[in-house]
Amino acid sequence: IELPVTAQQGVLQFNAIRLVSETFALSGSGAMGLDRALSSQLVLRVDAPLSAAIIQSVNELSYLSDPAGQLELPIVLQGMLPRVARE
Repeated sequence: IELPVTAQQGVLQFNAIRLVSETFALSGSGAMGLDRALSSQLVLRVDAPLSAAIIQSVNELSYLSDPAGQLELPIVLQGMLPRVARE
Protein backbone atom coordinates (compact mmCIF):
# COMPACT_ATOMS: atom_id res chain seq x y z
CA ILE A 1 0.00 0.00 0.00
CA GLU A 2 1.28 3.42 -0.99
CA LEU A 3 -0.78 6.42 0.05
CA PRO A 4 1.24 9.65 0.14
CA VAL A 5 -0.87 12.48 1.52
CA THR A 6 -0.42 16.23 1.46
CA ALA A 7 -2.63 18.82 3.13
CA GLN A 8 -3.29 22.29 1.75
CA GLN A 9 -6.00 24.79 2.57
CA GLY A 10 -8.23 22.23 4.28
CA VAL A 11 -7.90 19.58 1.57
CA LEU A 12 -6.10 16.24 1.83
CA GLN A 13 -4.54 15.34 -1.54
CA PHE A 14 -3.82 11.71 -2.42
CA ASN A 15 -1.69 12.05 -5.55
CA ALA A 16 -0.32 8.54 -5.94
CA ILE A 17 -2.70 5.98 -4.44
CA ARG A 18 -1.39 2.46 -5.02
CA LEU A 19 -2.76 -0.77 -3.54
CA VAL A 20 -1.35 -3.99 -4.95
CA SER A 21 -2.08 -7.68 -4.38
CA GLU A 22 -1.18 -10.78 -6.37
CA THR A 23 -4.34 -10.47 -8.47
CA PHE A 24 -5.39 -6.82 -8.37
CA ALA A 25 -3.82 -3.36 -8.44
CA LEU A 26 -5.62 -0.11 -7.68
CA SER A 27 -3.97 3.19 -8.55
CA GLY A 28 -5.01 6.78 -8.97
CA SER A 29 -5.46 10.04 -7.16
CA GLY A 30 -8.03 11.86 -5.11
CA ALA A 31 -8.84 14.57 -2.63
CA MET A 32 -10.91 14.87 0.53
CA GLY A 33 -11.89 18.17 2.10
CA LEU A 34 -12.52 18.95 5.73
CA ASP A 35 -16.13 19.41 4.64
CA ARG A 36 -16.13 15.62 3.88
CA ALA A 37 -16.23 16.15 0.10
CA LEU A 38 -14.46 13.30 -1.70
CA SER A 39 -13.31 13.10 -5.29
CA SER A 40 -11.09 10.37 -6.74
CA GLN A 41 -10.12 8.92 -10.08
CA LEU A 42 -8.84 5.35 -9.90
CA VAL A 43 -8.02 2.42 -12.15
CA LEU A 44 -8.50 -1.17 -11.01
CA ARG A 45 -6.25 -3.59 -12.90
CA VAL A 46 -6.87 -7.33 -12.83
CA ASP A 47 -4.00 -9.71 -13.61
CA ALA A 48 -3.98 -11.37 -17.02
CA PRO A 49 -4.99 -14.95 -16.02
CA LEU A 50 -8.04 -13.80 -14.03
CA SER A 51 -8.88 -11.21 -16.71
CA ALA A 52 -8.84 -13.98 -19.33
CA ALA A 53 -11.26 -16.07 -17.26
CA ILE A 54 -13.59 -13.11 -16.77
CA ILE A 55 -13.43 -12.13 -20.44
CA GLN A 56 -14.18 -15.73 -21.43
CA SER A 57 -17.44 -15.43 -19.48
CA VAL A 58 -18.28 -11.90 -20.68
CA ASN A 59 -16.57 -11.32 -24.01
CA GLU A 60 -17.59 -7.63 -24.20
CA LEU A 61 -15.17 -6.89 -21.35
CA SER A 62 -12.28 -7.52 -23.73
CA TYR A 63 -12.66 -3.86 -24.78
CA LEU A 64 -11.48 -2.89 -21.29
CA SER A 65 -8.25 -4.90 -21.45
CA ASP A 66 -4.79 -3.49 -22.09
CA PRO A 67 -2.25 -4.95 -24.55
CA ALA A 68 -0.96 -7.27 -21.78
CA GLY A 69 -4.44 -8.76 -21.36
CA GLN A 70 -5.19 -7.12 -18.01
CA LEU A 71 -8.64 -5.68 -17.43
CA GLU A 72 -8.48 -1.98 -16.63
CA LEU A 73 -11.61 -0.70 -14.95
CA PRO A 74 -11.88 3.06 -14.42
CA ILE A 75 -13.48 4.08 -11.13
CA VAL A 76 -14.58 7.60 -10.26
CA LEU A 77 -15.83 8.30 -6.73
CA GLN A 78 -17.43 11.62 -5.85
CA GLY A 79 -19.68 13.00 -3.18
CA MET A 80 -19.94 13.89 0.44
CA LEU A 81 -18.94 11.23 2.95
CA PRO A 82 -20.64 8.94 3.84
CA ARG A 83 -22.77 9.26 0.65
CA VAL A 84 -20.15 8.73 -2.02
CA ALA A 85 -21.29 7.74 -5.50
CA ARG A 86 -19.45 5.64 -8.02
CA GLU A 87 -19.60 6.99 -11.57
